Amino acid sequence: MPPEVQAVREWLMKARNDLRAAHLTFGADPPVLDATCFHCQQAAEKALKAFLQWHGVATSKILALGALLDLCQPMQSAFDSVRPDVLALSYSAVAVRYPAAREPDRRDAEQARATAEKLFALVLQHLPSEVHP
Repeated sequence: MPPEVQAVREWLMKARNDLRAAHLTFGADPPVLDATCFHCQQAAEKALKAFLQWHGVATSKILALGALLDLCQPMQSAFDSVRPDVLALSYSAVAVRYPAAREPDRRDAEQARATAEKLFALVLQHLPSEVHP
């Protein structure tokens, strides 16, 4: 398997694992909503990095979802359709992990999950099946 295929697949597997973690934390009793939102943000970041890796764009130092979307958009305008929701996930990158932050509620976590899942599916749609995990 060519190295770029393996690297993209690894990003996608990490994104899928974050989606799974979000599902598990959301389904816990009681739900762990901050962790759910954090894993959704992480899944989005990793899915975008997989797309960019496939297109040969270095992203190792880029963490901001907006910056990653800016790099993806010229190659695939479909990312515009999810931009507002994906940008809303940015709050979950750091803020929700600390005590001073506003705690996400169930609706926040549901929206984060829906956004992360939609973005993951969109990325898969625009990558060849050979890299799908």
